[in-house]
Order: sequence, then C-alpha cells, then structure tokens
Amino acid sequence: MIAIKNNLKELGKLAFYLIPISLLLAFIGPVLVFLNFNSTFFSNIIWMKSVTIFMILMLFIGILCNALAERTKK
Repeated sequence: MIAIKNNLKELGKLAFYLIPISLLLAFIGPVLVFLNFNSTFFSNIIWMKSVTIFMILMLFIGILCNALAERTKK
C-alpha cells in the first residue's frame, strides 16, 4: 500500500498518457475503412465503443490518482 501511495502521481500521469494512445486507436478503424483495407478487428462497432469507454475510464482514473496524490501529500 505504501508503494501505491508514493506513486499515485505517476499512476495518474500514466492514465493520462493512455488517453491519446487510445484516441489514436479509435481513429485507426475509420481510416482503414476509408483506405478500403478490410479488417474485421478495427471495423467493428464494439471496438469503437470499447475504446471510448477505456478513454473515459483512464480520464477518471487519472483525475482520481492525481487528487489522491495531492490529498496524501499534505
């Protein structure tokens, strides 16, 4: 528990770094469809929804970790 408490700020940064990566993955599907590259993995609607949910979760986890880091610093 102490290791997590000491690294909350880094966990928050990691969560915020994963948001643009998942946004990039979300745009791969429509780009591949536009280029007529048929891929069953990226063209699925479930893929787009899961990436969107992942981005929202990472946003909330990042905010939570940063808030907890500031709270425990005092």
